[in-house]
Amino acid sequence: MLPLGEELAPETIDSKGLRGKASFYGPRFQGRKTASGDIFNNRLFTAASNLFPLGTLVAVKRPDTNLCVVVKVNDRMHPRHRARIIDLSQTAARYLDMVREGVIKVQIMKVPADAIAGQTIDCTMGYEVEAACENCNSEESPLQFIER
Repeated sequence: MLPLGEELAPETIDSKGLRGKASFYGPRFQGRKTASGDIFNNRLFTAASNLFPLGTLVAVKRPDTNLCVVVKVNDRMHPRHRARIIDLSQTAARYLDMVREGVIKVQIMKVPADAIAGQTIDCTMGYEVEAACENCNSEESPLQFIER
């Protein structure tokens, strides 16, 4: 476990997207208000992340199984979870077959705005990371992606 004051960046940011660790929401969050104002529902394909603007659709890929799903970022993560890059709803976690492990390595890529949360997609799509965020809690896009 990291000391409270220590900063931790994602493991890597490269042409395959953002790589790091993912966890998932416990049942006690069901029905609570999220940072976006939505009521949290573990049955929806949603996520918390401090690295993407609220409302962003991202593809979350589990590299060891190639399972991939689109989720909508509608919440922020608690600072004590800074070793992780995303916290998924239980439905998304079940789809990625990560419930037993609890925390897994993932790759995350921003997807086009016309994607649908819950959709399964080809995670080899042509998006690459341009830069990481300066201020991850600002309204401006913390991660800039460019199409190849």
